[in-house]
Amino acid sequence: IGDVRLWVTVDISPDGKEVVADDATLGSGGTDLWLYPAKGGVGRRLTFGPGAKVWAVWSPDGKYIAYACHPETTWAICRKPADGSGAEQTLLNFSPDALGAEVVGWSPDGRYISFDMYSAKAGRQNDWILDLDGSKKLFEPATVDAAQYDGNFSSDGHWLVYFSYETGRPEVFVVPFPATGAKYQISQAGGWAARWAGGDKLFFLTMGNRLMEADLAMSGDSLQVKSIEPLFQMSLPSTTAPLFDVSRDGSRFIVATSADPAASDSITLLLNWPERLKEAR
Repeated sequence: IGDVRLWVTVDISPDGKEVVADDATLGSGGTDLWLYPAKGGVGRRLTFGPGAKVWAVWSPDGKYIAYACHPETTWAICRKPADGSGAEQTLLNFSPDALGAEVVGWSPDGRYISFDMYSAKAGRQNDWILDLDGSKKLFEPATVDAAQYDGNFSSDGHWLVYFSYETGRPEVFVVPFPATGAKYQISQAGGWAARWAGGDKLFFLTMGNRLMEADLAMSGDSLQVKSIEPLFQMSLPSTTAPLFDVSRDGSRFIVATSADPAASDSITLLLNWPERLKEAR
């Protein structure tokens, strides 16, 4: 789907017909959002102008796309009609303390937007929720004293999945939303970039970029992991951005993979490099 570019994030529309991705090919912080038909075809550019427009997600009705933007000196959360029929609207302006922001998810009822923010004061990144009911209230869905990323809502909006370094390495956790104090660890040997599908299925990556499928049993605020199975290996660029997404029914995946799949199949070992360095001098 689309041209060969430096795609950083990908997100499938609720009806499965389109994909939004941000193109960082220009570099120097200049990124823009593009939309492509999920079955292939001509893409269309959604955003324009200077600055970064990154980490985009669809509204549950498919009418809007929200994303992190950096139009001037500070980060913000913006949205724009998915069909391009309206201007960009700023939903939230961050203080100068925010050195980076990433929009991650939109709740099924349309009320909440989940985002990550890197705080200069805290010296780390954490998950936050923006309430769109008019109050523009901000709150943390699960307070963690460690770096935390990717708060994604379940299909019924009752659960939130994220990964954090609270154990010393990245692991995937699920908590009720709104928070009740319950918390469940899903991955057991490292995990990141989790995505929901089919109501009770959770997909996440291992540290070696193998895609895993966790089947869950959820009732009220109780959750049980029934099984975790490996699906397939992904050849991903070396970045922690969300480089894959899964359709709502879990039947299809989109992956921003390397333009040269064979690039990671071999390594070059240079022997006696100190002597060669002397010769080069």
